[in-house]
Amino acid sequence: IALECEKQALEILARGIEASLDAGDAASREFFAGSLLEEEEHLDYAETQLELLRSLGEANYLAQQLRD
Repeated sequence: IALECEKQALEILARGIEASLDAGDAASREFFAGSLLEEEEHLDYAETQLELLRSLGEANYLAQQLRD
């Protein structure tokens, strides 16, 4: 999981929101804001899965994935 890529995407989208606000472009701001929310959710999911992997160990984590 490339957490750094997800974090970079958040930064890029935040800059897009800022540029849209500066330009008075509400439609682009809404687009970037929606994308930012999705990326935040992706990052949260990835961080949660990595923490579960660390805390459960690989075998137990994979067994849990099979049950879900």
